[in-house]
Amino acid sequence: MKKLLNICIPTFEDETSLKTALERIPRDLWPDIGVVAIILPDKNPAFFESYPLFLRYPKIRFIEGNRKWEYGLAVRKGLGLCREADSEYTACFRAGRNSVSETLVKLVSHMEIYDMDLLQGSRPPKDFATRGFSAWVESTLVGLENRYLDLKLSDMRPGCMVYARKAMRSIPFEKLSMGDAFDIEVLACARELNLRIGELQLPAREWERQNAFAQSVQVLKVLTKYKLGYYRENPKV
Repeated sequence: MKKLLNICIPTFEDETSLKTALERIPRDLWPDIGVVAIILPDKNPAFFESYPLFLRYPKIRFIEGNRKWEYGLAVRKGLGLCREADSEYTACFRAGRNSVSETLVKLVSHMEIYDMDLLQGSRPPKDFATRGFSAWVESTLVGLENRYLDLKLSDMRPGCMVYARKAMRSIPFEKLSMGDAFDIEVLACARELNLRIGELQLPAREWERQNAFAQSVQVLKVLTKYKLGYYRENPKV
């Protein structure tokens, strides 16, 4: 019988963040977890594998990378391992966003109830960490993303993504961005594939700030490619 959930955790933070993320996963959920893929772009897995916490959970698999790995490439590697393991659902979130660990059951239940293929965990608008010009830029970009992708999302920077099996099998992760635009390209692909996309708002206490100019370039580039049909059959970086 296939397990209910696989988890992908790209880890750019220190070991404390990773340990906390794992410790906050509900204990009663572990029997239903198939594999936990932990991607370490700039750390040696041997440093972590000796920790009692990781020895206690044999389902954890470490993927060693290098310092040149960006967010998108790290996630691609982790989702690739999760795809091979197969499961009904796969959750992906950065180690520093530990509040996501506590809501995994809620996220999966939400997908099951509303029959979703892809679920974005977002910040509540009232909890946006940024203000002033950056907040205005984010609001504008969210509006553009919703308009061009025909979505109704409240945030353009997901705290996590949860994929149903259909999304895991149909989205060509290996052809998407190796950088921070990865999640936006996932949404663009999902729209072209007519996948059912939803959103669930999560606590925002751990969201990091991003450069407004860099965000704008990423979003506008992806939306332009979407309008040109790049994600229709053969997504390109």
